[in-house]
Amino acid sequence: MFQYENLSPLEFENLCHDIMESKLNTTLHRFPAGKDGGIDLTDNVLSKNIVVQVKHYHKSGYSSFLASMRAEVDKVKTLQPKHYYVCCSLSLSPMQIKEVVSLFPGYMPTSQHVITLETIEDFLQSHDDILNKHYKLWLGSFNVLQKLGNTHVFIDCEALLGEIEDEKKFFVATTAYREALERLNRNRVLMITGNPGVGKTMTSYMLVLYYAMDGYRVRYCSTVADLRALKNSLSLDPKAKEVILLDDCLGQAYFDLVKSQCSELLALIHHVRACENKILILNSRITILNEAREHSDKLYKCFDCGQCRIHCLDMNELGLEERAKILYNHIYFSGMSEPYFAEIKKNKRYRDIVFHPNYTPRIIAFVCDGKRYQRQGVKPEDYYDFVMQQLRNPRKIWHDEYEDNLRPVDRFLLQTLYSLTDSRVEEETVRACFRHRLLQEVLADKTLDHYEASLLRLLDNFVVRVSDGGVNKLSMVNPSVNDYLDGRLKADTLDKDEIISKALLIRQVRRVSTDEEFDAYALELLRNHGVSAHMFESVTQMNAFIAYYVGRARIVDSHYVACLQAYLKEPAPFCLDGKKDIVWPAKIIPALLRGGICEAYGLGEYITAECRLEPMLRFFTLEDTVESLLLLDSFFCGEKRAAFIAEASQVLRLVLENFASELNAWDFEVDVNECCNMAWEYDKDGPELIVSDAVAYVEEAVVDEAQNYIRQLLETLPEDIQNACDYVDELPYRVYGAQSEVEWQFCDVLEEDDDGSWRERRGDRRTELAAVDAIFDRT
Repeated sequence: MFQYENLSPLEFENLCHDIMESKLNTTLHRFPAGKDGGIDLTDNVLSKNIVVQVKHYHKSGYSSFLASMRAEVDKVKTLQPKHYYVCCSLSLSPMQIKEVVSLFPGYMPTSQHVITLETIEDFLQSHDDILNKHYKLWLGSFNVLQKLGNTHVFIDCEALLGEIEDEKKFFVATTAYREALERLNRNRVLMITGNPGVGKTMTSYMLVLYYAMDGYRVRYCSTVADLRALKNSLSLDPKAKEVILLDDCLGQAYFDLVKSQCSELLALIHHVRACENKILILNSRITILNEAREHSDKLYKCFDCGQCRIHCLDMNELGLEERAKILYNHIYFSGMSEPYFAEIKKNKRYRDIVFHPNYTPRIIAFVCDGKRYQRQGVKPEDYYDFVMQQLRNPRKIWHDEYEDNLRPVDRFLLQTLYSLTDSRVEEETVRACFRHRLLQEVLADKTLDHYEASLLRLLDNFVVRVSDGGVNKLSMVNPSVNDYLDGRLKADTLDKDEIISKALLIRQVRRVSTDEEFDAYALELLRNHGVSAHMFESVTQMNAFIAYYVGRARIVDSHYVACLQAYLKEPAPFCLDGKKDIVWPAKIIPALLRGGICEAYGLGEYITAECRLEPMLRFFTLEDTVESLLLLDSFFCGEKRAAFIAEASQVLRLVLENFASELNAWDFEVDVNECCNMAWEYDKDGPELIVSDAVAYVEEAVVDEAQNYIRQLLETLPEDIQNACDYVDELPYRVYGAQSEVEWQFCDVLEEDDDGSWRERRGDRRTELAAVDAIFDRT
C-alpha cells in the first residue's frame, strides 16, 4: 500500500488528475474553486461533459465521505454532466460503492465511476510514469525506512531516519530538486550549497531516498570526523550500487577539517568518480566552502575545475506555485486549526506570504509550527501579523551564521555593503568605503588586504558578485540579509554610530538613519557649511541634496546660490538610498519657486535669463508639468511672454505625447464587462467571445477617458497656453493591458481557446495569482 497519508488534499487531487486523464484518455482541467460548485476536474469548462470530484478522506471514515457526497447531489443535478466520477482515498466495500452510485442516477451508470483506493492502487502498479511523478506516495513506502535501517549500512542512521520521518510529508518536488536529480544521474557527484533555510538538507534526504528505492544501499554521515569510517564501509565491489550522503561535509567551520580529513574527502570524490554505480551527494554552507577554497589548493581545483560539479540551490528561483504548495503543506500537515488558517485565507492574505521577498522554507516551517506561535501566545486574529513580522525580520535565518561563523572583519564588510544599498552597488565603491572604515579601526591589522579575504568568505553565502556591463557589482544574496542587519542596527545603536562616524559617503549615513535622524544630520551640514563634494558620488547629486533641503527647510543662505542655479540648469533626482528614497525634480523645483525662497535667491530672474523649460521639466509627469507652468507663468511677462507660450506648448506636447503613448488600461475606470458583452458572437455551437473585438472596445474606452482627463488639466492653465494646445485629438494614443483585462474577466472561457493563448501567458502576474489562489481556494 502506498503512503496516501503523505499527500495533502491538493497533492491527492493532482494524483487523481493524472490518473483520470490516463483512464479517460482525455485532457482534464482543474476548475477554479468558487466558480461553480461540485467540480474539481472537467473536460470542458463550458459544456462540462465529464465532471470529476476528488475527496481526500484518508483520515476520515466512510460516514463522513458519504455525508459529503450527499451534499453534492443538488450541485450535480444543476451541472448535468454526461459522466460524473468521484475519486476517494478510502477502501470501499461493494455495498458502499453501490450506495454512492445510487445517489447519482443518470450520471453514474456503473460502479466504475467510483474510483476507490484499491482502484488507484491497482492503476499505479502498472503505470510507473505516474507513480514516479508523485514522489511522496513511495518515499518511505513498502516500509523502506525500516528496511534501510535494518541493513546496518547507515552511520548516524537513527538521526537520519528520524528527520526524514518527521519532515517528508512537508516535501515538495521543486524545480531545484528535479535539477539536482538530473545532474546526479548525469555526473554522479553533486555538492548542494546554499544559505541557511533554503532546504538543502531536506532535498539531500529526498535524493537519498530516491536512489534507495532504486536499489542503492545508503551510506551517510553528518560530521567530518566520520569520513574515514564511512569510506571503510563502502563495498569493495565497484559494481555495487551505493549512494553516499555527506551532510555538512566541511564541518561547522573550515578549520574543523584537518589536513587528513581534507585528503580523505578528495579520495572519496575520486573513488566515486571511478565507480559507475556510486552516487555522492555533499552539502555545505557556502561560507565554509569558500573558506575551504581559500585554504586548500586541492579542494579549490576539485570544486572549481570541473572534477566536482557544484549546484547551488537558489530558493529565489522557487516558482510562486511551488512557494504556495510549500506553505499549504506546512499548514495542512502541521495540523493548524481552522481559526488560524482562516486568518491566512482572509482577503487572500496568503498572497502576501508567497510573494514576500524574504520567503524561505525555513521561515514557513517556523511560522506554521503550532508549538512556537502558541507558546508565544499568538491568538488567531493576530496570526497573520505574526507571520508577516517573521518575514520582515527573519533573524532566525541569519542570526547563528552572523554571530557564530563570521569574523569581525567580515561583519565590517557586510555592514559596509548594507550601508550602501539594498540592491547592487559597484564593487569599487564597497572596497573604498570598507578600507576607509578599517583605517579607523584601531585593532585592525592594516598590513593585510582584508577586503579580498573577507569577500571570498562571504561570496554566495551573504554576498553575490555580478558583472553588469563589464562592471563588477555586489549585493546581498537575499533581501532578508538586509532585513536582518536592519533589525540588528535598530537594536544596537553602537554599531549604527560606528557606521555613521566612519562613513566615507553620505548615503551610508542615510541608509542607517531614520528619516528624522538624517534630516537633522543634513540640516546641520547645511547650516554649518559642512557639505563637501567628496561625500557624494557626483556634483550633480550634491546640488540635488542642497536644493532639496533648501526648499524643504526654507533655508536662506547666499552660500548656496551657485548650487541652486546649477541645479535649475541641470535638474536631477535627489537619491541617496536607492529607489525607495528618490525625490524627483518635480517635487524639488516647485518648492524652490514658492514663497520667499524664490525671491531670496533671485531664482525668477535667473530662470528667465538662463534656463530653458525643456531641460528643467524633463523628468516631470503631466500633472507636475501643469503645476510648474502655473508657478512659472508670473515670471514671463511683456516681450518674454510669446517665447514662454511657444516653449510651454512645446514642452506640453512632449509630455502629452509620452502620456498618450503609455496608457495603461488598469489606470482608468473602464467597464470591461460591458466592453466584452459587445464582443460575443453566437452560432450553432454556442456563444464565442471575439477577444480581439473586446480588446478594441476596452482600448477605445480608455482613450476616451484619457482625452477627457487631459482636457480637464489643460483648462487650469492660462488661456493663451490653452490656445496653443489644440492637438489633443492628434496625440499618438497607445493602450497597454487591455488584453490582460479581458483575459482576467473571462479566464475560464479563454482557457478553452484552441490556440492556447491564455496558457502561453503563464508569466502574467494575474495568471500566477490564479494558480496560487487555486491552491488555497479549495480548502
